[in-house]
Amino acid sequence: MKSILHPIWRAPLGKLFISIGGIIGTTLSLSFANLLINSSLQVPSSPFIYTQTLLSLLIAPLVISLIFGVLGMFIFPLTLILFSSTKINLSAKNVLTFWMQPRVKHEMVSGVTLLSRIIAMTCLLTLSWSFNGDNRWYTNQLDAFTKWYAFNFEMEQYTHCKLGEGERISYISKTAVIIGVVHDGSYDFKTSTCEHLK
Repeated sequence: MKSILHPIWRAPLGKLFISIGGIIGTTLSLSFANLLINSSLQVPSSPFIYTQTLLSLLIAPLVISLIFGVLGMFIFPLTLILFSSTKINLSAKNVLTFWMQPRVKHEMVSGVTLLSRIIAMTCLLTLSWSFNGDNRWYTNQLDAFTKWYAFNFEMEQYTHCKLGEGERISYISKTAVIIGVVHDGSYDFKTSTCEHLK
């Protein structure tokens, strides 16, 4: 693995692609996590920083699938040309290191190799778009996890504000708060104002 990653990081083009990819992926993951918290809890997402961070990691498969699905449509014709090329060694190692490996003479690409490459690329794109089209089974789990984690790990039981039995609280501002409660096995959240204890 080191022999692959080291040449990539040493190449200026490799650093550029890794940096751009990291920034885009991180931004999209954090944005999706913010949207998911807001839609799941139906309250402002700003108090739930740790939930957002954790969700951004769990949403990574969705982001990767989305980016690959969109880019794959544009690069698919190019990959067909590259797959049939006899001048380019299209091994995974050479692709990842931007062809910085020593050149080796190759025979013509066999029909089986070419066909297997096209089938593999088609399968990956199909799986990506299938996952993008129907990922409720995954997002439903994320929704349940969001409520559970936000309530149990980011809301406080003891506060200077009045709380009912089993309620927890998070603060938006000095007066605005979010109150969460477990109700019939599910978590309910609402915005409210802080009523100080006497």
